[in-house]
Amino acid sequence: MADAPDRAVAAARLHSLRPDYPNPVADAESIVSKAIRDGAIHATLDHANGWMVSRETGDIYSTNEPQIAFNSRIDFCLNMHNEAVRALRFRSNSHKEKESAEKRRERQRQEQELAKHIAEEEDDEF
Repeated sequence: MADAPDRAVAAARLHSLRPDYPNPVADAESIVSKAIRDGAIHATLDHANGWMVSRETGDIYSTNEPQIAFNSRIDFCLNMHNEAVRALRFRSNSHKEKESAEKRRERQRQEQELAKHIAEEEDDEF
């Protein structure tokens, strides 16, 4: 632990950054302990000496964990893509209301009247 800065140097550094704190070492310890508790840092605090001791981490790449995490992300993206493609497909025309023979005759009659009216207007122009 010879590489760890002594308490006075750490306190002086923290005090120079935030001089309004009455006890910067205690504040730093509380911040680091919260990070350890939240799982952001894998370490322990040595309160007697006032420093943090990091835990040794194993070689994560010697396990299958990165491959499993990568595969789960790929599966998620592919499922999202497939759901989006399904949502974009058109439904068949079976949901549309079938036009009855009477409505079809009425529509055709209106179209013929409109065609006659347009033809008469064209004849009047010449």
